Amino acid sequence: MIQQGEAAARTRQERYALWRQEVLAGRRTTLPAGALAVLKDGIRGRLAADGTPALALGLRMQVAVDEAPETSADLLAFAVWREDQSTPCAAVAGESGAISLADGGTLCSLT
Repeated sequence: MIQQGEAAARTRQERYALWRQEVLAGRRTTLPAGALAVLKDGIRGRLAADGTPALALGLRMQVAVDEAPETSADLLAFAVWREDQSTPCAAVAGESGAISLADGGTLCSLT
């Protein structure tokens, strides 16, 4: 019983991580190129000043870039996301957040 609970918790965490990556990737692509360049330059300078080894610079920059839009765009925390996923509509609506009917109506919507 405990193993099933742990497996379910791990599955939820993995689904959240995938959802989070998709949202952040979408937000990175919507940032204007100039704004993204300025953000990366600032992060690179901060990491260099902190003494980040060259080998780790690429990954640390990616993490820092992902954290910047996350902070400003109010990305859902895991607990809130998990609660949203527990609603009956979320269980079947998937990524779109809605179930559309053939006549154009909506059976349920998370938005």
